[in-house]
Amino acid sequence: AGACASAGQLLLTRAYSLAPASRVAALAYTSVIFAGLIGWALWQEKPDLMSFAGMLIIMTTGMIAIQARAHQTEIRS
Repeated sequence: AGACASAGQLLLTRAYSLAPASRVAALAYTSVIFAGLIGWALWQEKPDLMSFAGMLIIMTTGMIAIQARAHQTEIRS
């Protein structure tokens, strides 16, 4: 678990150096979604309605943030 956490942190740091922080931060929240799905697949932890609502909120706000960033880039160009 420690090796995976260290690798994840190093990769996240690399992502911040390569892409705009707003885009990376929006996508970084998907780790919560993947953690829930892995828990479901490997340990049969069944997500409840609140878990699915949280996943939907995370995905929606991430898409809004990315779209807003793309729109700002178009305006500046």
